[in-house]
Amino acid sequence: MKKLIFTLCFFSLTFSDFSLKLENLNSENNKCKDLIQKEEYINLLDKKIYLKDEQLKLNVIKFDKEKNKLIEELNLKQKKYEALFNKNQMLLQEIKQEIITRTIEQFQKMKVKKSAPILDGLIVEGEVQKAMLLFVKLKKSTGTKILEKMEADNSSILMKELLNFKEQ
Repeated sequence: MKKLIFTLCFFSLTFSDFSLKLENLNSENNKCKDLIQKEEYINLLDKKIYLKDEQLKLNVIKFDKEKNKLIEELNLKQKKYEALFNKNQMLLQEIKQEIITRTIEQFQKMKVKKSAPILDGLIVEGEVQKAMLLFVKLKKSTGTKILEKMEADNSSILMKELLNFKEQ
């Protein structure tokens, strides 16, 4: 009987020890499961972050392409507008030249007693450059006659400007 009690006590102690170990093992097992779940969740988050990062990189590439395309379009438009501007400048210059040519033709057809007051008026109004332009384009004989009919102060101003212009 002693043996039986001893055996029962031994099994009881062994079983209780086994039971404690089993509980500890179950507890450790649960902790491991929790850690595995957390690790899987972290891996899932890492994958989501990676995918978002890749999507952002693709968006940056897409926006860079769009930006470059817009820059190209702007450059083309700028070149087009510059060409149009240059064409307009040339046309404007041609128009100005035509105006000057026609004005000089009309001025040469005028009688000296009518053209001299016009040059006087330009000089009095401070438009000496315009008076010079007209005067320079005239025939020498016509220019000399106009100078004779101009007011002395104005013909003096015109001659000084002409001499200064020739020195430059």
